[in-house]
Amino acid sequence: MSTTTSDERLPKRRRLRAQEAGPYVLRKVLEDIPLAADETSQPVSITCVEFWNDNLYVGTSASEILHLVCLPPEKEFDPPQYILATRLQPSGHDAASNTPSPGVQQILVLPGPNKAVVLCNGTASFYSLPELSPAFPNREPTGVLWIGGYDENVGRDASDGTTVMIATSRNINQVRVGDKLRPIKPAIPVPQCLEARRRDTIACVADSKSYALLEIEHQQKIPLFEISTAPDPPEAPNDLLAPPASSHGRSKSLGHVSPSLIPTEISQSPAQSDGPDGQAGSRRRSSTTETSPTAAAPRLVPPKLLKPHVLSPFPNEFMLTTGTAQTEPGVGMFVNLDGDVSRGTIEFDLYPEALLAYSFSQRGASPEEGENPSIIALLEKPQGDQSVRGLEIQSLTDNGTSTPAKAWLVFPNAAGSVHNDHAGLHQCLSVQRHVFTEVAALLQAVRYRPSNETQPEQLSYANQQVSNHDPEQESSPLGTQLRRSGSSSVEYEQKRMAEELAFVQRLGHSSTRAMTWTADELWHILQNPLLLQLESAILRAFPTTDQSVDFTKVNVSVILSFLGGIRDREPQDETEFISIKYARQKASVVLFLHLLTGLNQNANLKAACKIAESALQEGEIDPRIPLSLLPPLSSEVIPGSTGIWIHQGIVDCLVEFAPPLTTFTDVPKEFWLMLRHFLSTWQEKRGFGSISDEQAVFDTVDAALLHLLLHLDSVLTKGDGAQAPTRAKLNNVVDHWKGDFDRAVTLLEHYKRLYILSRLYQSRKSAKDVLHTWRRICDGEENADRDVSSDSVLGHMRRYLSIIRDSALVQQYAIWMAQRSPHLAIQVLSDDESRVKFAPAEVVALLKANAPGAVQLFLEHLVFAKNLDQYADDLVGYYLDSVLSVLEESDQARQSLADSYSTYRALTSPKPTYLNFIRENAPDEPWWQSRLRLLQLLGTGAYANPSGSSKTLTYSIDMVLNRLKPFSTYLVSESIILDARQGRHDEALKLLVHGLGDYDTAVRYCYFGGPTSPSGTIDVSMLPARQQQQEHFRFLFTEFLQIEDVEERTDRTSHLLGTFATWFDPLTILNSIPDSWSVSLLSEFLLRTFRAATTERNQAVMIKALSAAQNLQKQAEFIETCEKIGAKLEVDNNAPHVQSDNDITIT
Repeated sequence: MSTTTSDERLPKRRRLRAQEAGPYVLRKVLEDIPLAADETSQPVSITCVEFWNDNLYVGTSASEILHLVCLPPEKEFDPPQYILATRLQPSGHDAASNTPSPGVQQILVLPGPNKAVVLCNGTASFYSLPELSPAFPNREPTGVLWIGGYDENVGRDASDGTTVMIATSRNINQVRVGDKLRPIKPAIPVPQCLEARRRDTIACVADSKSYALLEIEHQQKIPLFEISTAPDPPEAPNDLLAPPASSHGRSKSLGHVSPSLIPTEISQSPAQSDGPDGQAGSRRRSSTTETSPTAAAPRLVPPKLLKPHVLSPFPNEFMLTTGTAQTEPGVGMFVNLDGDVSRGTIEFDLYPEALLAYSFSQRGASPEEGENPSIIALLEKPQGDQSVRGLEIQSLTDNGTSTPAKAWLVFPNAAGSVHNDHAGLHQCLSVQRHVFTEVAALLQAVRYRPSNETQPEQLSYANQQVSNHDPEQESSPLGTQLRRSGSSSVEYEQKRMAEELAFVQRLGHSSTRAMTWTADELWHILQNPLLLQLESAILRAFPTTDQSVDFTKVNVSVILSFLGGIRDREPQDETEFISIKYARQKASVVLFLHLLTGLNQNANLKAACKIAESALQEGEIDPRIPLSLLPPLSSEVIPGSTGIWIHQGIVDCLVEFAPPLTTFTDVPKEFWLMLRHFLSTWQEKRGFGSISDEQAVFDTVDAALLHLLLHLDSVLTKGDGAQAPTRAKLNNVVDHWKGDFDRAVTLLEHYKRLYILSRLYQSRKSAKDVLHTWRRICDGEENADRDVSSDSVLGHMRRYLSIIRDSALVQQYAIWMAQRSPHLAIQVLSDDESRVKFAPAEVVALLKANAPGAVQLFLEHLVFAKNLDQYADDLVGYYLDSVLSVLEESDQARQSLADSYSTYRALTSPKPTYLNFIRENAPDEPWWQSRLRLLQLLGTGAYANPSGSSKTLTYSIDMVLNRLKPFSTYLVSESIILDARQGRHDEALKLLVHGLGDYDTAVRYCYFGGPTSPSGTIDVSMLPARQQQQEHFRFLFTEFLQIEDVEERTDRTSHLLGTFATWFDPLTILNSIPDSWSVSLLSEFLLRTFRAATTERNQAVMIKALSAAQNLQKQAEFIETCEKIGAKLEVDNNAPHVQSDNDITIT
């Protein structure tokens, strides 16, 4: 005898299989129940059941009770097995053998006294549990309508006995069933009672017409309402309704009521075979006229009476049913123990054949224990030209879940001729367990192998071949993962799958005490697991599940509605949490696959991508799953050391899916932009403790995101609005890289993004690699970063060298920069804020050895920018070398200098100084620039000394002059400056006048004492002594008189004399000038001279007068002071003194 639960191994699933969508399901208790002892022509049906303490008692229409024993399974998750222990024929089984009989009508198990009461064909008998041996063989009342009526507040577990009602056509008798059978008198006079439920001393009873409340102890009755609300039918003649005479004998003992006292319509009505548990009797009903051999004429068939139903879903309430007809809706009304209506009514689609109050809120809980009792109604509904039986289940209170208030559950194979089938409902004493195999089949985690993952037996080969992949695949995360930790072994996978199976099988466990039956089949009534309900809701989005799944035909609105329905649902336990999470993930996968199949045909692709991304985010699906379906990015998927494990129900969607793309260009960019946002959102979750296999997941996300961003950045143009965000995200990802470093390097190298690669090395603080990458760019290696040039990279290198601490690295690349861009290298080597500092002497030595071309620039920086005078001598030497070497070899250079002098001399007055002239007009040739720097160095601060002493140079002045001597006619300015520094002013002035013709500079030379003049305000203290100035001017005067050009001579001389007349001796000048000069040429000189002489004479007069006045003032002050002091006579004691009367002493 087999059961209907799962096999140990899960079937291979390659198609999406439809699940039962309702909140409740039926599952067979066991298959092939041996209802008939032997093959008979009459079918045998189940009439009643009871399950207690692993004993299943099944009553049949053949008036037999099957006692089956439930054996515990060998394994925890295996289904139980049933074996047939005994087949019992209870008392009354042979009654009315010539007419159809209801068979076993009720089995009332009393666990407390360990007894059972069986009603078979109107005979009640008592048995001991569990083997059903006769307990009171001589106490078996007949003519019994039903048994039950125990106090539901007390239950049936009292060890001292349970009070049971035994109803006959006239009375309700009470007996206490314990070790002995004790009648409780007096009997309750309730004739034709068909149903009763009891709470404490109050019972709700029903006859064929109405309900009433009955007080047991005082036998007081409160009428309620009628069962049928239809108008009364017309009465039939009494002779047509009179029962036939009975051949049974009479008995006056308790419970032995003669069947002749029971009206025919009652004895043959459904109530005769229906117990309080709610089983509907056989529809093979015959009136006495049909079964009596003496019937001579047709009789009037009485109207079909509605069967009363009484339930007590709550300790203080009864529920009663009313209606108008069997084919019309029924109403359930609630009354309290006082007979008052206590709550609103409930409605049934048709008047029920049987009812059961049962709570599904707790496993196996009694109605009074459950929080949300439900009413289960057995109905027969028309379906076309046939009828089907099913269960209508509705909750009495709204528990706030998504379970519908009313659910319809059809019996399997219920369509057809149901009129000949027994059916019923019952709540068993003990809980029975069931395993939903579908839960394990959907939820079991299995290893998902993406297309790029190698099977375990191929690991060694994959490890050998990983270096032979194309650029997209080489150094792929898979190869890295294989080298890093290896793949899971077969043994590990088997162990893991066994653990996962055990876990999900536990989630598929359910239990119930509610049973239903029809014909020869017996079912559990179970709550459908939430997982199966959600799975069914998802599958409704597919047009059919009979063939392979076509994701192009998925109804997206159904999936979106489904996700909206569970979005705010809070799971109540672990099973609900896992089920809801699974449903969200599967729905997101379905939407993603639907999007992939229609990428190039979707008119509103952007909206579709947004929907799919939102679903993926909400479902929190492992991002490696969607990435594995995208060949351009599937190579980035890292299975991890243990592989990717997902639910079997999701794998079923993926196993046969063929991605419709192979390269990035196969689909529009909108899809890749959606994926970019999806991966970016996932990247932010790094560090969340709830994500399993975190390292592999986020390494995959980082690599795929980088790969995608590199592609997008290469194809998006500047005018595209997505280009700037993509570039910014690319930089951000690289700057904060946390994934597989080697894979990132491989991708950037493949896409030729050298500058981005340098940023990646910067994120790792790998200065050596950063600088090496920049050097590759500057050396001309292909770089796809369009906005990066060699000059900008050198600027980055200059700044980067100032912040790293590796002195050897700084030195290496500073020298390299000095060879390529000396000015930047000098900034690096002389930066005072750099973390690595070099002494100037050390830098000079390095540059001389490795980059001689940069030495001069470095010395210039030291002398001119940092004012380090000690390096000026070296710089002068470099300038001389660069200038003289050219002059020695190039006639053109010498001619260029000569031309500059002749051009300058040809200029008319006023004209600039020669130095300003050549600065503005010098050629761009390097040696000319070196000459300008040499002149600047020789003529400014490095050698300026007011005292006139010169600074000792690396090259002595004489040596410099000796080097310049062969070119003295070409390097006139240099000779002038050097002569001035040696104090050879006359030679310098002579060269200025006759060599250059720079007369203005010669005049300033005399005034300032040198060839350079200070700018801005003149400090008088810095001027030479007037005597020295006079000497210079006298020499310049004589040199001006020797100018060959007569006009120039007279102009320059007269201008000098007129401007600096006071510096000259008038007599000397008058004696020196030629006699041919007119007075007008000397007018300015004479005027200034006379003014100066007059001024000098007037000053002398004024000084004399001021001196006389000052002398008189001092004399007056002396007299006043003496008067204040007074006279004082001083006597010399050593002198002879003659005393007289006229001596006066003054003090």
